[in-house]
Amino acid sequence: FLMSCSRTERPTTVIRTAPNGSTIIIQENRGIQVVSVQVWVRDGALYEAADQVGEAALLHAAVIDGHRDEELLRMAEQFSALGGKVTGHPSYDFVSYMATAPSRHFDLTARLMQRGLTGVRIDDEDVVRARELAASRIASYEKSDREDIYMAGLGALIPDHPYSVSSYGTTRRINALGAEDLQDRY
Repeated sequence: FLMSCSRTERPTTVIRTAPNGSTIIIQENRGIQVVSVQVWVRDGALYEAADQVGEAALLHAAVIDGHRDEELLRMAEQFSALGGKVTGHPSYDFVSYMATAPSRHFDLTARLMQRGLTGVRIDDEDVVRARELAASRIASYEKSDREDIYMAGLGALIPDHPYSVSSYGTTRRINALGAEDLQDRY
């Protein structure tokens, strides 16, 4: 998703299909001076076999925070200094990657997302850092009473559905993954 905003006209939405089959949506909201470039990948626990749950979440952690790509790190530092923010999250049926900044920095926002999602190679050291991030998310998920009740209810209603387990996988599963498991996921 690409969202760009300025003040002069009513919102417009353009939807196109890229040659690789990806859907590209450009939505303008001219009421605010912000650009948000979002990439949503159909991936997550819903599309993972039981022994794969957590791979999408670990890849997300490696791409967002685990890599050591110097060029991308410099771009991200510059982006942050200009008021930009990179975020995203893995879920059951999508993994999102988002970059938001003042609209005058659209070009840097788009280049940062392109470089971050197409130019980074993940190695075993990146996966070690990503595991630490994923493990902290798994730990916070496992400590949530509200989440326990919600997941127990889903598990009782739909026992074989991925919604009955954490989309982050388990610490055991995450620790068993290496760079080779993630390299060709997308």
